[in-house]
Amino acid sequence: MRPWERFTADGAGNITNGELDTNGVGIGTFVAQAFTGTYSIGADHRGAMTFTGPGGSLRFAFAMLANGNAHFIEFDASGGAGNHRLRDHRKSDSTAYSTAGITGDYAFGAGGLTMANNRIAIEGRFTSNGTGTLSNAAGDVNAYGTDYPMTFSAASYTVSNAATGRGTMHFAFTFGGAPGSLNFVLYVVNSGKFFAMENDV
Repeated sequence: MRPWERFTADGAGNITNGELDTNGVGIGTFVAQAFTGTYSIGADHRGAMTFTGPGGSLRFAFAMLANGNAHFIEFDASGGAGNHRLRDHRKSDSTAYSTAGITGDYAFGAGGLTMANNRIAIEGRFTSNGTGTLSNAAGDVNAYGTDYPMTFSAASYTVSNAATGRGTMHFAFTFGGAPGSLNFVLYVVNSGKFFAMENDV
């Protein structure tokens, strides 16, 4: 499972206004699930956090950085079974929560597993002028150990929620003579960065 989320920390140990998306083999896709939570931070800038939502709880250990970002580890495991994942949380700029807020040249990369449990990864670049259409898209896909160039026929995005910075992105392309398409959910970090997760099942 690969989740993406955004939340507000109130400075008093409470998580509010949380929103989480997940996508994984065997669990399906969950879209914009609301959650709350709690956290604590020690004098050494390390802390613990719990997210609580409709699907249960997620527990994390984290280390705060001086710029407001944080490195997280999920540790929902016991008896040698469960989830351990590295996570990266970034302090976001809500003034960039719009389609027009994504402008300039971007590089992207993603990796994961297919429904048949085969490894797959993509990387590439595009240019955005803030209107929702992505130009000059180029990339490569490594499918089952073979690298193919991606020839794009369409690439677009929209930021649909100005309160949370949540949006979607779509790629249509061919690789190795076969057509392909990918759909993503994204959360804006700032005008130069956003996090994206494929949400095809």
